[in-house]
Amino acid sequence: MKATYFCDTSAIIKLYHAEIGTDCMGSIFSDNQCVIMISGHKGGTMETVLNKFDDILIKAGGYSNKKSLIDDALRALLRARPLLKQDMAIELYKVHEISLSRAAEISGLDIENFKEALIEKGVRIQVADIPVEEINEEVEKILEAI
Repeated sequence: MKATYFCDTSAIIKLYHAEIGTDCMGSIFSDNQCVIMISGHKGGTMETVLNKFDDILIKAGGYSNKKSLIDDALRALLRARPLLKQDMAIELYKVHEISLSRAAEISGLDIENFKEALIEKGVRIQVADIPVEEINEEVEKILEAI
């Protein structure tokens, strides 16, 4: 059974500002086997800070624009939770956005292990539906070029 943690929004700030509890929250947020529930503070200062978190970091000089902030945040998230890379690669593969080899590369797995991950998730491995005639034509072109 997964451990469930109930936190208020200040727990997120501990990930970006070293203070008492930062180490504890860092280990909880990087644990892939737990569930984290975060409550909001309606009308409170913390909600205002979180709603403007990106603007605050950009104005503070940490980032030149929102895109660089989001890119960095996503990289940090994927480093902290490596299984998300695999899940993301599987989803992109399922909707035909990327090839099998690209999905394996994104997930950090070799192709055979990525195929196993697909099977475990119940995802059908896609096989190109190319007519035999077309394949034969391409083979003939290759042989003529040799």
